[in-house]
Amino acid sequence: MCLKLGMVSAYLSPRCGGPAINAQKIGSKLKEFGYEVSWWSTNVGKELIDKNFINDNKVNLFDIKFPKKWYRCPELKKKLSEEIENIHLLHMFQLWDYPIYAAASIAKKNKKPYIISTGGIFTQEWRYRSIKKALYLKIIAINVLKQAACIHIDNEKELDGLRRLGIYNPVVIIPNGVNYIEVDKGKYRKLAEDIWPSLYNKTVVLFLGRLSKEKGLDNLILAWEKVVQKEPNAILLIAGPDFKGYLHKLKELVKEKMLKDKIVFTGFVGGEKKIAALVRADIYVQPSYSEGFSTSILEALSFGKPCIITKMCNFPEVERLGVGDCVEPDHNSISNSIIKHLNLSSMEKKFIENKAKALIKDKYLLDKIIYKYKVIYEKIMNKEEIPLRP
Repeated sequence: MCLKLGMVSAYLSPRCGGPAINAQKIGSKLKEFGYEVSWWSTNVGKELIDKNFINDNKVNLFDIKFPKKWYRCPELKKKLSEEIENIHLLHMFQLWDYPIYAAASIAKKNKKPYIISTGGIFTQEWRYRSIKKALYLKIIAINVLKQAACIHIDNEKELDGLRRLGIYNPVVIIPNGVNYIEVDKGKYRKLAEDIWPSLYNKTVVLFLGRLSKEKGLDNLILAWEKVVQKEPNAILLIAGPDFKGYLHKLKELVKEKMLKDKIVFTGFVGGEKKIAALVRADIYVQPSYSEGFSTSILEALSFGKPCIITKMCNFPEVERLGVGDCVEPDHNSISNSIIKHLNLSSMEKKFIENKAKALIKDKYLLDKIIYKYKVIYEKIMNKEEIPLRP
């Protein structure tokens, strides 16, 4: 039987972060393995979605209505209700938004199984303890989770969070994956310096991701003040889209610390711009207060970059294998690690590059990760026991 899979997300634009990227990436790869895949989402950020992706796939995008912050789109619910008989299994990404609520309701009514990817939101209690989210969790989201055939998480810490909430559904741990590519380093180094001239002849430290509070960028900016005192030739490239106006707060902090000439905000980067940023970087840093399992870290490792991440990134292999540091989420720890890595010898840098690339090829290639999803989907459809780690 050809499995017909529906991927549901509040957004598919890459500027919206991990859930959108994973919905596209996982579904596209499953098509290569013979699955019939459709996508169900909103028009938010449609201008940044690859036109070939939309044209070559069954992508259903719908306008949002009031309340727009909930990504409410009644037309999605109507169309998905009409098509649900032609879908065997739904895979939903994130939890807080209307499309997930609507899809779960449709699945329950039509006795269709679904899997939901929570994306790290239960790794830290503060991420769902605001009044709004706590109420939503109690009234709607708990039921959405409890009715799932399986809950997908990308790190073990989130399992503890689910159990604390009384969620005892089958759970599967599957990390994110990336494609490994070889590129012309000279070409992309030049491209980066053409796009961002201030990088010329500088040592570059890169952050890649959406600019939101939980990413710890305030700590990174405070750390950078100390870094440039020791390493005046260094420049920080903060690459990613603004989230709920947080960029303004970051720029105010940069102004206060008089770091305007030492930090570059690029906005959203994708495609060749992202490759250029990764190639040009000497070090990658992820200063998050809370994280699921960051694809950006995997991308940086696939380019052989030393990674300085916080312990909240749930990726201890980085330190264990000697390809970077896992530090506390404070600016002193971050700055000390950056300074240390900026002074690595050529031999040490080459060792890290080889080890980092080997780690990705061994454990985190997308083809290997997709096989794990196939196992879980088949277990769900056959009503078999779901392994924690396929």
